[in-house]
Amino acid sequence: MSRALSLEEVKALTHQLVAAVGGVIPAGIMLSVSHQRVSQWQNANHPDVMPFMGILTLQAAAQTDIVTGAASRAIKDDPQGDILGAMVETMNRASEALAATHEMEADGHRDAGEIHEVRAAFAALKKQVDRAHDVANGLTPTRHLRVVG
Repeated sequence: MSRALSLEEVKALTHQLVAAVGGVIPAGIMLSVSHQRVSQWQNANHPDVMPFMGILTLQAAAQTDIVTGAASRAIKDDPQGDILGAMVETMNRASEALAATHEMEADGHRDAGEIHEVRAAFAALKKQVDRAHDVANGLTPTRHLRVVG
C-alpha cells in the first residue's frame, strides 16, 4: 500500500543524512544555519523538519538519496523501502535508549527520573523492534525482469 513517510521516519533519515555529510557542524555550514538548527531537524522530539532544499543539498554533498529515496520507495509501495525505513527507525530508537542509559550512568547515581527515561526509551525501542519484525515477516521475494534481445 502506497504511503507517506512518518515524521519519525523523516527524522531518522535526516539523522542518517546529517551523519553522511560528517555531522551537524558540516551540515550547518553547507546549509548556512547553526548546528543547533540542524540538531533540531533531526531530533525526534522537535516538530520542525529540514526544508526540502536542505535535504537536496545534503544528499548532493553525500552523493546519496537517503531521504528522497526512502520517500520514493514508500510511495511506490516497495517492501524494501518499508524494511529499510523500519530498520532506520529501530536504530534511531536504539540510539535514544543508549543515550538515556549513558546519561543515567554518567554521574554514578540513578534517580527516579533517569530510570523512568531509560524505561521509556527501551519501551519505545521494543515497540519499534516489534514493528520492524512485522515488516520483515511481510517481505516477499522480488521478481527480476530479464531483457530478451
